[in-house]
Amino acid sequence: MRPLKIVTIFGILAIAACENGPSHGKIVVCSVAAEPSLGFFKASGNRFEIESVDLNLCTHLTYAYMDASKKPWDSMDSFKEANYKQLADLRKKYPHLKVSLGIIQSSDEHFKMATGRETRKAFIDTALNFTLAHGFNGLELTWSFDNDQPFANERFAKYAAVLMEKFQSHNLLLTSMFVKMKMGPSQPHDLLAFSKYFDFMLIAPNYIDGLIRMGVASSKIVIKTEFMGRGRISPDSIHKTLGYNEVCEMLSSNGESKWVQYYDHEVKAKIAKRENGIGKQMDVIVFPSSRTIANEMRYFVRRELAGALAYTLNVDDYLGKCGMDDDTFNDFRTISGVTLKIPMRHNTTFPLLRTMNDAILVAIDEFTQETNIMQQPHYFRF
Repeated sequence: MRPLKIVTIFGILAIAACENGPSHGKIVVCSVAAEPSLGFFKASGNRFEIESVDLNLCTHLTYAYMDASKKPWDSMDSFKEANYKQLADLRKKYPHLKVSLGIIQSSDEHFKMATGRETRKAFIDTALNFTLAHGFNGLELTWSFDNDQPFANERFAKYAAVLMEKFQSHNLLLTSMFVKMKMGPSQPHDLLAFSKYFDFMLIAPNYIDGLIRMGVASSKIVIKTEFMGRGRISPDSIHKTLGYNEVCEMLSSNGESKWVQYYDHEVKAKIAKRENGIGKQMDVIVFPSSRTIANEMRYFVRRELAGALAYTLNVDDYLGKCGMDDDTFNDFRTISGVTLKIPMRHNTTFPLLRTMNDAILVAIDEFTQETNIMQQPHYFRF
């Protein structure tokens, strides 16, 4: 039996958030979606409200994502402008928070813009001026590597180098989410070189070990932690993407058909199943639980990564309908002599974001204890 100790927020383990942000010293990027149709920034019924988030749980906030091909900085869209102002106001309440604008565009458009001297200069100058004018602390680019055109590597690197130089001269952050990477010998891009031009990179878990083997510094990597699940639900039984909050809504409204839930170690996620009344078919949902999140935080602490990305806050359980899991730290394997100190939680809203911060603290403490024990002269490895 591993020892398990529950402590209050005023106990041995420091609370996950304080007035100046998280106390664990790691990066926690909180991403919020920008789609106006979903009313994410407006208080209305059960919709997401940015004011409801305790942003002391975040070190960075990304407003994601604006389509660069539509030139968001040239728009006088009142919805966007109101959101930009609201984000600037958040920094008055949370002075530690670094707020970035997230930019996305197709790989072909990105290639044309980044590899043409005039288009590259126009983008960099406009993006810089827009970032400064609206009070953002930086820019986050979604960087797709699905374009294998000749000389793309060299031209992209030149673009990234100039962009970083411009932003650094104004004390602004430049970060990137890397997607569609091809790990191994077939990768046409020098990912190690690219990493030098960003303050940190947001990377899906399955790419991280490969990047570190290439020589990318672990201190440059922020693990992308998904708050999305996938399901096949009657009556149409098509596969669809579901936010964690949508899953909570479904599971809390059982009706006549009860959901059976369990954690699957192979897929590292929670699975919910129920009979749907159509022959022998089953409705199935695979989704991240607090246990999934805790395990990812433990992984990044042990890999000594820079931090984690909460992707996205809009689909966390902001109404607290899922309740609190009782198996969050079940997979933390401790050696003899290590005591897990689990913070007591009193708030059921945003459980995945809160788990990220709690798990980082627990994982750091556990790893420190393990290291100290293994350095003792009487410790033997079997």
